[in-house]
Amino acid sequence: ILNADTCVLGTTAQYGDYELNPRESETKNINNFCNSLVPALENAEYVKTCVGLRPGRVEVRLETEIQDIDGKLLPIVHNYGHGGCGVTLSYGCALNVVDLVR
Repeated sequence: ILNADTCVLGTTAQYGDYELNPRESETKNINNFCNSLVPALENAEYVKTCVGLRPGRVEVRLETEIQDIDGKLLPIVHNYGHGGCGVTLSYGCALNVVDLVR
């Protein structure tokens, strides 16, 4: 994923694994794979290595619900369950959230 001055490399999918510390072997595998696709990355500076949990479900939940919070009826927008596609789907889902809030 390209950003303004960085690039995010990854990812793995390990269902039921909630380890928050990066594993060196997985990091090497990701780097090697990405370097094989884009050889220029081989000399890139690595800023950080991190783990991100991506909870998923059978369907994305994208809807509003009115909840009574301290005597006030407030609209709650549910927007979750994207799994490993969160970044990819975020722009389209954000537009849907705006429509729901209006």
